Amino acid sequence: MEELVKAALSHYAEYKAEAELYDKWLSNRENPDIRDALIILQLKLAAIQSWFDLLNADELFVVQKHIIEELEWPRVAFEFSERWKNVFIRSERSLGKFQASALRKITAFCNAHREITLSLFGDLIEPSEEH
Repeated sequence: MEELVKAALSHYAEYKAEAELYDKWLSNRENPDIRDALIILQLKLAAIQSWFDLLNADELFVVQKHIIEELEWPRVAFEFSERWKNVFIRSERSLGKFQASALRKITAFCNAHREITLSLFGDLIEPSEEH
């Protein structure tokens, strides 16, 4: 489930961009297929945003920077220190612990809501991971 969570988080920006495009398209012309796709994207975005609500500020920061924005650890560490005006500085190892904690929380939530999670993000599962 953790790999599925990471895959969904890594698609977050893509989901947002696609939903915005579909929304703009539908404001000018009606298309039932695009409307259905928009609804699914909105549900995926709502699910991921609910995951964010589970996290503390440090965990959320690391997930956004490392998984979603795909920044490398040295850049995440630099941005973390910049965010706190160099008052709080964390090592890459500490930031990795924040990410691991965040993924544990999200994965536990997804396991508790397995059916919804799999129905929304099942398309991200590789065929070898399905069992």
